[in-house]
Amino acid sequence: MEKELRDNISRIRQEKKISQKEMAEKLGISRASYISMEKGKTRLLNENVEKFAALNNVSPSELVLGYRISEDVHTLQEAQADYGRKRQEIIDAYEERIAKLNQEIEGLNQQISDLRDSIDTKKDVIAMLRGRLRDHGLSDV
Repeated sequence: MEKELRDNISRIRQEKKISQKEMAEKLGISRASYISMEKGKTRLLNENVEKFAALNNVSPSELVLGYRISEDVHTLQEAQADYGRKRQEIIDAYEERIAKLNQEIEGLNQQISDLRDSIDTKKDVIAMLRGRLRDHGLSDV
């Protein structure tokens, strides 16, 4: 974590186009002390981190993490909202598809029932015709 903090301090200083000497002066330390701090030879003190953050218009958490929390939180919230919308769209689409499939199943079950009734009717007709054949002394074919 210390290395990331040093890397972030160095990166931000360079992005702001501030020399190590200028930054050291702003922090009220010697250039050598600042260079040692940036290189990791000297441990960073919280007061220097806070001063550096204030001087460079960044939060201490941005120095430690390497990014702005508020922007990432906003991005995260947008991603969560987008995820929620997409999730709901998928759920709605599946529920609609399920409803259509259930209707199709109902229709198919009705067809099966109708076909069973038709088969039963045909069986009854066949049984009746066989009975007539027997009544007339004719055998089943």
